[in-house]
Amino acid sequence: MEISTSTVLIVSDIHIREKNEEKVLHLLAALEKVNPSVTEALVFLGDIFDFCFGDSAHFQQKFHAIGAALARLTRGGVRVVFLEGNHEFFLSYLSWEGVTWVSAREYILTTRAGARIALTHGDLLLAPWHYRLYMGTVRSWLSRHVASWLPQAKFDRFCLDLAAHSRKQGMYKKVPHRRLLEKATQWIESTGCNVGIMGHYHIPYDYQHGNTRLFCLPAWDTPNFLGFDGTQWGRIFL
Repeated sequence: MEISTSTVLIVSDIHIREKNEEKVLHLLAALEKVNPSVTEALVFLGDIFDFCFGDSAHFQQKFHAIGAALARLTRGGVRVVFLEGNHEFFLSYLSWEGVTWVSAREYILTTRAGARIALTHGDLLLAPWHYRLYMGTVRSWLSRHVASWLPQAKFDRFCLDLAAHSRKQGMYKKVPHRRLLEKATQWIESTGCNVGIMGHYHIPYDYQHGNTRLFCLPAWDTPNFLGFDGTQWGRIFL
């Protein structure tokens, strides 16, 4: 599978921290390989940024190069869909040309050939009530208003440090795999789709249950995409 021959491309959990880091260079190089005459949809499945508050000139400038690269694709006819992850907030205020922003739990992508693909970042599949309450609070109008008054560079650094500390706690090493796969399969079935794709857990699942197939994307320790060429799915490593 290659980027240039994929009709659907999906990427998740890059966790970009700085605008000029190596991951950004890999991403921009990959976007240059997307052929708008072949690729009809490019999906960002969340946590592309390790932290981003879209309603801020600081972040709008910081990630401008990515937005410009996506604008080139949307002008060429590629449908670009961006689901917010749990590290990203109010991304629609980035105002990237032609991008479809999704803050809801899930999104159903329908290809021109009629394939229906269920998409979710994945953090809410096993989320306890207090996590849901927390996410609802930090995504509220009040939180957005308060955040907009903070010194943005310091706010950025604080949240990046917080994210780094969270990873050091080994949060991805204690995943209840059986329960997660059951929940994910139930979610896919509830959408009426046969294929569901998620990120968040940094685990490269390819799990089949009856007629239902689940993919989970790994993080960008090794830069990667999931591709679909109209017939089959495959991993693309950059």
